[in-house]
Amino acid sequence: MNIGGMVTKVKLYSTTLGAYDVIIGKDWLELHQEHVHYFKKKVYCNDDFGEPVIIKGLKWYISLRFTSTAKVKKFMREG
Repeated sequence: MNIGGMVTKVKLYSTTLGAYDVIIGKDWLELHQEHVHYFKKKVYCNDDFGEPVIIKGLKWYISLRFTSTAKVKKFMREG
């Protein structure tokens, strides 16, 4: 998978979660020794070879918080 220009191997589980392409799990973050800077939307981590990488988040012009929450609730109701 290519995450912000960093190519890495991951186990993926498919699901529909609205506007998100992928949700990075805690196990992947711990393995790559991540440090998240939420305000700057950056993840500082190491690639599969131990080299430092900065992954930059996309700037969104709309709030996805309400949309994704509503969709998750809908999916939970549907089972």
